[in-house]
Amino acid sequence: MADSEWNHTALLVIDMQDNGLVRMDGGKAILPNVINTVEKARQRGILVIWVVREHDPQGRDVELFRRHFYSTGKMRPACKGSPGAELVEGLVI
Repeated sequence: MADSEWNHTALLVIDMQDNGLVRMDGGKAILPNVINTVEKARQRGILVIWVVREHDPQGRDVELFRRHFYSTGKMRPACKGSPGAELVEGLVI
């Protein structure tokens, strides 16, 4: 692809947050490839779009099957400002 064609390309990076409670199986295995892909995209001037979850601390915007994580006294994954909402090590927006 010619350099000018990269201007019409974007890389979408979805849910690469360090959320231990709902971490997907195999997530650690793909991390080196994701980091490498983001680096290559940036080198080529490709737009990188980040999609991250940041839930309401009371869990009002969480899927029903995850609401139990937001019960009183429970760790609340992916709440804005919490460690679970941070990107995994090696990725920077």
